[in-house]
Amino acid sequence: MNPTDLISLYSSHKHTKVIIESLKQARSIIHLKGLTGSSSGLVCASSFSKYNNTTLCILTDKEETAYFFNDLTNLLGCP
Repeated sequence: MNPTDLISLYSSHKHTKVIIESLKQARSIIHLKGLTGSSSGLVCASSFSKYNNTTLCILTDKEETAYFFNDLTNLLGCP
C-alpha cells in the first residue's frame, strides 16, 4: 500500500472528517489523544490533504516531533 492509498483511507474515516470540519472553523483547537505509532502523522496528512491552510502541530518533545515530521514528509511527498 502506498502513501496515497493510506491518506485516502484515513481521509474517509468518520473521525478524520470531524477533524477536517473542525479545522474549517476559525481558531479551532484540536487535541489528538491515544494515537500510536505513525497514526498521528496519517491523521494529520489526511486532514492537510483536504484542508489547505496553515496548521500548527505541537508535540511533546524533540524526538516525537522528528518522527512526526519524517512521517509527514514521507506521506505528503515533500523533499
